[in-house]
Amino acid sequence: MTEDRKLKLTALLLALLLWFYVSGPGWPFPGLVETEPGRTVVSISLETVNIPENLEVNALPEKVRVGLITPESPEEEISELLNAYLDFEHVVPGVYLLPVVLDHPREWEIDFISPQSIQVDVREGNQ
Repeated sequence: MTEDRKLKLTALLLALLLWFYVSGPGWPFPGLVETEPGRTVVSISLETVNIPENLEVNALPEKVRVGLITPESPEEEISELLNAYLDFEHVVPGVYLLPVVLDHPREWEIDFISPQSIQVDVREGNQ
């Protein structure tokens, strides 16, 4: 095997490992996520806030997955108490990697948010 092929194979393996890492717990087998009493994984809507009227944003995911350690509650009740959003305050046209912000009750511990941040392309809107 040539040195060039070894480097390409190594780069491919590293890319796959990075993909598995950023895809979040349980991927690609979500049914195999370990669950324990008080640990909950929910999918909630992703909202946007503070987008100036003169700017447009590329298509964004509709939902994010959130792993929480909470007192035992039905999943529907937990979802109602969560708010995930991207904050576009102080954003001008360009490409950004914005963190997903999660509002939640103080007594809950965040296990993970997937994805943790989202690349957005902000452009001048048509007026």
